[in-house]
Amino acid sequence: GAQAEVLDRLVPDAELVGEARFKVMFFKIYDAQLYAPNGRYSAGNPYSLRLHYLINAKK
Repeated sequence: GAQAEVLDRLVPDAELVGEARFKVMFFKIYDAQLYAPNGRYSAGNPYSLRLHYLINAKK
């Protein structure tokens, strides 16, 4: 889809490096996924952090 096309353009050869879920107490807040070229993170290379929020943050 469109997200995959943007990821390919911004982070060449992007592969998943790792993923985690952020929780506070019993509340699941978001899932995070880190993508980097060839699945290897390096501070000097482009990367993408995808956050998928699991809560509704309306007031």
